[in-house]
Amino acid sequence: MLGKELLDNFRDRRALLTALLLGPLLGPLLLGMLVVLFSVQLSPADPRETKMPVTGAGYAPALMQFLEGYGVVAEATEADDQEAAVRRGELDYLVIIPEDFSARLAAGETTAIRILVDGSRTRIQPQRQRVVRLIEAWSEQLAAQRLMVRGLSAELREPVRLQMEDVSTARQRSALLLAFLPYSLVFGILMGGFYLAIDVTAGERERGTLEALLSTPVERSTLVLGKWLAVACFSGFALLLTVAVYLLGLERLPWSSLGLAPHFGVTTALATLLIYLPLVLLAAALLMLVASFTASFKEAQSWLSVLAIAPMAPLVAHFVAPFEPGFGLMVLPVAAQQVLVLELLRGDEVLLIHALLATLAALLWTALALALSMRLYARERLLGAA
Repeated sequence: MLGKELLDNFRDRRALLTALLLGPLLGPLLLGMLVVLFSVQLSPADPRETKMPVTGAGYAPALMQFLEGYGVVAEATEADDQEAAVRRGELDYLVIIPEDFSARLAAGETTAIRILVDGSRTRIQPQRQRVVRLIEAWSEQLAAQRLMVRGLSAELREPVRLQMEDVSTARQRSALLLAFLPYSLVFGILMGGFYLAIDVTAGERERGTLEALLSTPVERSTLVLGKWLAVACFSGFALLLTVAVYLLGLERLPWSSLGLAPHFGVTTALATLLIYLPLVLLAAALLMLVASFTASFKEAQSWLSVLAIAPMAPLVAHFVAPFEPGFGLMVLPVAAQQVLVLELLRGDEVLLIHALLATLAALLWTALALALSMRLYARERLLGAA
């Protein structure tokens, strides 16, 4: 039965390409595009020159001189409708200095500098943030000078100084961006067995070949196991391809421009395969179980598409309220594997007892799904669903 189903599915070139290319490649490609996009938009600005669109630059000569010393080039702009110019994207942002700027500062008063921005445009954000930080630094410097003129220590204005120190490593910070990786592995597993699971269940029922198959002198439980193993083979191969793509591609992405340094070497890849292997067996059993309840190929596609999206729930939940590794979590398939792999990516220690418990739980869920499938195939009304 295993050989028959594998041979039949290898003949379907479109299903084969979808199973072994779409799933394994889609996740890594999306992650690669995300990293490249972030590296372009969020990479530090070139410290040698930052352009600053400004109105009223002549009202603040001292500030302009200060900014020029740090490579900020003021570009005088006189737009009729300043807000509209920024909103339309004609100006990336606009610094507006009031006419009485110097006079108010000389009088020891507080004045304001307006900065018009379009928060929906992130392309220029690093350069804009650099200008903002420099203006704030100049303001702090001016405040300190005012205190010194009055014979007061500049430390009076800052009784408590916060010193934020990030002790995380570049590898640990990389795990934040790689949080999508566990879901892409599950997606690859599901897509690997997606069409085969439909073909060996609803597809055979729709073609009318299931009745002939069930009439053979073979135990129906054996038929179920053979079909399940065939689906598991394709899902497992898809998992292997997905991990291989990550292994070959992650190190080639521009992580350094983001200050990140992920590590997904051979050891991590092998550990990931071992952690996700039980999910291959569970996914194959669930795909077959759900598809067996459907009466047509199209209906099976609809239900299994929902099943392919369902593993996204633990990923979203982890972002809202991060999971902590524990015995209770390890009995939940997908969520347990997600946490274990994220620990690997962070470089943290993965407890063997947690990995074993997650594996055992996945195998138990697999046995339950297979038992339900066998019970379903034992019913004669399975043919009547057609």
